[in-house]
Amino acid sequence: LFFLLPSLHFWTGFLGKEALLFLLMVVLLKQLKLKIFNWSFIATFLLIFLIRPHVFFMLVVAFTLALLLEKGFSKVLKRNILLVTTATFLVFIPIFFTYFLKINMFDMDAIQEMFLGLAQHSEVNGNSKIDLLNTSIFSRIAYLLFMPLPFLYDIKNLFQWMASIENMYFIAVLLYVIFFFIKNKVSFIRLRIDQRFAFIASFLLIILFGSYLYNLGLGNRMRVMFLPYLFYVLITVINSKLQNESKTN
Repeated sequence: LFFLLPSLHFWTGFLGKEALLFLLMVVLLKQLKLKIFNWSFIATFLLIFLIRPHVFFMLVVAFTLALLLEKGFSKVLKRNILLVTTATFLVFIPIFFTYFLKINMFDMDAIQEMFLGLAQHSEVNGNSKIDLLNTSIFSRIAYLLFMPLPFLYDIKNLFQWMASIENMYFIAVLLYVIFFFIKNKVSFIRLRIDQRFAFIASFLLIILFGSYLYNLGLGNRMRVMFLPYLFYVLITVINSKLQNESKTN
C-alpha cells in the first residue's frame, strides 16, 4: 500500500538529491536491522550529511535514542554512546554552518536574517505559500502531513489535486492504523531497534520540516524523507502482530 503514494515515485523517479537520499536512508535502515555497524554504516551517514545535513543530524539523534532505549546496555556503554554523539555534533555543526549555510553559528543576527529571508522568499514564490511569521509550528506540521485537501484548501492546479488525493489516502491509512493499534493493543515499547530508529527519525524529521515549511510543494517533496520510515514501522508492526495471531490460531 505504501507504493500507491504518487509522490514517492515522482521524487525518486529521477537522479537527484531526493532519490539518492531515499536510497541511503533505506541502506542505513537495512544495515541497522542486520546490526551491521562497520565503516560502510559510517560512510552511509557521511553521504547523507553531504546531501542533506539537517536530515543527518536528526538521524544521528534518532540512532542515539534507539541505542539508549535498547535493553541490556550497561551505563558505561550508554555514556560512551552519548559522548560519541556529542563529539559528532561538535564536529559537524560548525561544518554545516560554515560550508552549507555560509554564516557564523554564533552570529544570531545572521541566523535571524536568514530566517526572515526565507519568510520573504515564501511570500513571492509559488502557488502554495505558507506564512512562516504568522503560523505556528503545529499548523505547519498539519500542512506538511495533510494538506492540500478538497474543501479545506483552495486547490489551484492539477498537481495539487493529485496531492489532495494522496493526502486522503494517507489519512485513511492513519485511521486504519489507529483503529488496528487500539483494537489489538499494540505497544511501541517492544519495537526492534530498526523499528524504534525509524519511528523516532520520522517523528524528528516531521518536527524539523514543520519548523521551516513555507510552501506546500516543498512539503510534498519533504515527505519522501520521512514517510518511508513511518510506513516501514507501521507495516512491520502490523505484519508481526498478524503473524503472531496466525501462529496462535
